[in-house]
Amino acid sequence: MSDHGKLQVVLGTKVAYKDHSLGLANAVDTPAMFVDRTALEHNLQLLETCMQQFPDVHLRPHGKAHKSDKMTALQLSSHRSRSHGLCVQKVFEAKALIESGVVDDVLVTNEVVSSNKIDQLALLAKKPGVRLSLCVDDADNARALSKAAVKHGCTLGVLVDVDVGQKRCGVSSAGAALQLAQLLAELPGLTFKGIQAYHGLLQHIKSQEQRLEAVTEAAAKAKQGD
Repeated sequence: MSDHGKLQVVLGTKVAYKDHSLGLANAVDTPAMFVDRTALEHNLQLLETCMQQFPDVHLRPHGKAHKSDKMTALQLSSHRSRSHGLCVQKVFEAKALIESGVVDDVLVTNEVVSSNKIDQLALLAKKPGVRLSLCVDDADNARALSKAAVKHGCTLGVLVDVDVGQKRCGVSSAGAALQLAQLLAELPGLTFKGIQAYHGLLQHIKSQEQRLEAVTEAAAKAKQGD
C-alpha cells in the first residue's frame, strides 16, 4: 500500500523497463508496480483538459487499481483545483491510504456489511480531519452503520447505491432510493450525501457510438426520480 516495504512504485519509461541491462528485475523486489510516467502524466492531463468543459463537476479519482500513496498523491495534485478526495473499493485500502497521510477524504464505492469492517470504518472516520463515506442499498445495513457511528462518536457519509444496469448491487427503483435516502437522513451518526450510479461494464464497450448509447441509458435510469 505504500512505498515503504509493502509495495514499491517505480516511475520511468517503457524503454527502461525493457532494458534488462539496467538490472531492474533484480533491483526491485516484489510486489512492485511499474508505471510508464510519460503515459501516466499524459492521462492525468487529458482528464483535466476534458473536464474543463464541466467547471461545476468535481473529480474523485480511484485508488483501487494502484493501492499506493505515491500514486494517490500524483492523482490529487494533478486535479487539485477540483479534487474531492479519493475513491477506494475496500476498507483496507481506505485504512492504508488515510493512515499514510496522503488523503483525508475517502469514498468507499461499495457496501460494507460485516460488523468488524463497519467498526474499522467508524474508527477511521473518528480520526481528526478525516471525512469518510460509503454506499448503502439496504435499510438494515444503514442502521448498523448508524449504530457504529454513534458508538464510536463519529459521522459517516452515506450514498444510496442505485442499480443502473450492472445488476450487482444497489436499489432498483426511484421509490426504493427515496425511501432509503429518507431513512439515512434520519439516522444518527450518518450524513446523506447523494447517490452513486455506477455501471463499470460500460467501459468495456469498444464502439464509441454504442458506449454513448449505453451511458445515456444508464444516466437516464439514475435521473428517473428527478
